[in-house]
Amino acid sequence: MSDAAPDTSSVVAYYDAHPINEQQILHALAANGIALDGLTEEVLKDHDQDHFGGIEANETLIAKAGILRDQRVLDARLLDESGEARAPA
Repeated sequence: MSDAAPDTSSVVAYYDAHPINEQQILHALAANGIALDGLTEEVLKDHDQDHFGGIEANETLIAKAGILRDQRVLDARLLDESGEARAPA
């Protein structure tokens, strides 16, 4: 087993080009006159939700999976060598 860090460049490239990425979100916030200071989840959810059904769908999935507030979840896709998704998130 190698101690070398895994190559994450394809993952980073995928999310940098994703329709909902950091620059797109920052642009949308600025265009709507929303300051980053004091930004809340309630405001941000209107700009960063990528799941059909929005936050309500996420809450339903969280409840069905039994995920607790102090737990962390990785929402990931299996990517091939080119960075294309091979399986749904």
